[in-house]
Amino acid sequence: MPARETVTDRARIRADALATLFAREVRDARLGLGKSQLDAATEAGVDRSDWSRIERGEKRDVTLTAAVRIAAAVGLDLSLRCYPSDQVI
Repeated sequence: MPARETVTDRARIRADALATLFAREVRDARLGLGKSQLDAATEAGVDRSDWSRIERGEKRDVTLTAAVRIAAAVGLDLSLRCYPSDQVI
């Protein structure tokens, strides 16, 4: 019998999926602009090595403020919405 998935497990899975999507969108936008990681990272105020880890999906603990700056550095607006859920932690 499989283990029951908890709300925390579902939240972690959702966070991982959103981080992967964020990484892909940031990378695609940066490449579309022809910007280097160094240029984009400098504009966003983050370390270039952190930028690289974010784009590869290896760094998932990005603050909301940093995520907004990262998106802005490549011409994106970050949007955040909350929706009702049937699960409460």
